[in-house]
Amino acid sequence: MEYPILAIDFGTKRIGLAISDSKGIVSTPIEPIRITKRMDETLLLQSFQKVVNENRISSFLIGMPQEFEESHKRSSKRVQKFIDWLIYNIPLPYKLWDESFSTSSAKDMIVSSGKRVESRKDRLDSIAASIFLQEFLNSKDNQKSHENY
Repeated sequence: MEYPILAIDFGTKRIGLAISDSKGIVSTPIEPIRITKRMDETLLLQSFQKVVNENRISSFLIGMPQEFEESHKRSSKRVQKFIDWLIYNIPLPYKLWDESFSTSSAKDMIVSSGKRVESRKDRLDSIAASIFLQEFLNSKDNQKSHENY
């Protein structure tokens, strides 16, 4: 995958976002996209295009939940529908990544920093995206992609 990468933790209320540096070493959470009743596909696309352009994003890492339960299967279908929409509108290379425990890890990080999860709920999804992006950056999958350049 090419850098910088935009990690996406899709949700129905917020879409958590994190970016890698240009060398693919460090992940940083950025402001999530908040889904409001007034947000239509055009506004959502504008939000993504702004992030992609401002950060010179080269590829996407999209969090995909594992299908442990029936509710996870529904989530996976929503994520896949979102991916189809995103890639149709912003045709960049992408990779799926297991984000199963990233939200609970993000909650643990917030609590260990002495803050209450409720006070950081608006950033929780972006912290989760940052966690699974950093996992990817540290992974053998990423090391293999370095070998291709």
